[in-house]
Amino acid sequence: MEQIARTLFAGTLCTSTGKKEGQRTSKTHNLKRKEPDSNMKLSKFSSNIALSDVESDKNSRASLESYMRKHLHIRLNKELRPPGLLFQFYELHTIFGVSEQVLKRLETLGYYQPTPIQRQVIPCMLNEMQVLACSVTGSGKTLAFVVPIISKLLKNRDLKERRMPQAVILEPTKELVHQTERVVRNIAHSLSIECCSLMNRITSSSDNIIFDIIVATPYSFLSALREGKIDLSDLSDLVFDEADKMFEAQFLEQVDEILSYCPSALVGKHLFSATLPDKIETMARSFIDDPVRVIVGRGSGNGSFSCIDTVDQQLKFTGNESGKRFALEELFRNGIAAPVLVFVQDKKRVEDLFRLLSRLKISAAFIHADCSQEHRSRAVESFKRGVVTVLVTSDLLCRGMDFRCIQTVINYDFPTSLSTYIHRIGRTGRAGRRGVAISFFGEEDKAMIRPIANFIAACGNPLPDWIFSLPTPSKSQKRKLERRPPKRGEIVLPREA
Repeated sequence: MEQIARTLFAGTLCTSTGKKEGQRTSKTHNLKRKEPDSNMKLSKFSSNIALSDVESDKNSRASLESYMRKHLHIRLNKELRPPGLLFQFYELHTIFGVSEQVLKRLETLGYYQPTPIQRQVIPCMLNEMQVLACSVTGSGKTLAFVVPIISKLLKNRDLKERRMPQAVILEPTKELVHQTERVVRNIAHSLSIECCSLMNRITSSSDNIIFDIIVATPYSFLSALREGKIDLSDLSDLVFDEADKMFEAQFLEQVDEILSYCPSALVGKHLFSATLPDKIETMARSFIDDPVRVIVGRGSGNGSFSCIDTVDQQLKFTGNESGKRFALEELFRNGIAAPVLVFVQDKKRVEDLFRLLSRLKISAAFIHADCSQEHRSRAVESFKRGVVTVLVTSDLLCRGMDFRCIQTVINYDFPTSLSTYIHRIGRTGRAGRRGVAISFFGEEDKAMIRPIANFIAACGNPLPDWIFSLPTPSKSQKRKLERRPPKRGEIVLPREA
């Protein structure tokens, strides 16, 4: 059984090229997989061994699925029996009847094997199950819901004349709306599926919004609903991406109102996030009946958080603002793997740290919530193209944004929650690559050190023993810190030459 699994999932366990499953691969990469016995000319989707024996024996396949769930750290509700795993993408067609066009788009885009979260979530959504999915950043969650949404659209297209949209994906930020829309358009290219993004308030003078898939922020989507610009009569799937953020106080009323517009009994509701705290799951279960809970990765924090094994996580005591500046200068002086993403606590500190880096002759850009869309796009593009090597931001960019190139994350200001920490460091070490996360902390941060240190240690990173003697904050202390972050001194700028 183990040998079959190792052969079948060579991409998971590590190939000689160092590639891991779910990683996009250059078209010139020769995977040399045996073509499945079908009319499809999709050799890159086939496995290294014939699956006929496994597929003909349900017990053998069930045993293999059980083995792979254990190996890939896929955890499910004990009370439910979800559908089996998706071993290879070609099984979308052979088992689930998905159009070959979807497989060809995946092959064209370089997706050859599903990642662990995709292996379990895609079959669940194709079987009309509602999903609560938690997996580390960069693990392929977006594709896990986009593929079944598009597959169902193609399958149901000829059943009857439908009003649109049939799927809505809600994101907490404009950047994530852009990013998710790109993924949808890439998969749906040439499939006659229309997708649009909504990021601004819809006015009464705007045209009705008629698309198959809508990707939007809650505010923009709600304004369109209020103006009567969207008909949800045929809505099949509603996805809340970055769910732990979407169910914070600032979005909660908007989410409640959006749900009131949905024909609840007919709409599949799905939550995706890198963290799934108990309070979020409790809220989700108030409007989702019998969801499949899929957690991928070694657990930390009662299973609410998946360990991040691809990031070297370090804590560095700096004492005060002068100590932070000294530590930052030392990192760049000694050499640090670029590109670098630096997080600070608020908008003013973003600009102050940008000025500090400029004085130090370090090529940098900055972005925060008050920046214009033009500035944000220009800064992000400059960072992606390598025009600048450092991007300074607040927590605006800590969720979901896919910067595949980031080598190092620096938490210049210590995060005020474990959830924020996980989302920040998740910008590096994506899709099987390695990364480094360095977090500065001072006296004012001691209340949050212990839970984050516990997570770092659970991920296999060494820490000094004295850190674990610090007290664990109470729930009320955690809530207070999230509402009112610690006051910090001014970022000290060097004198201009």
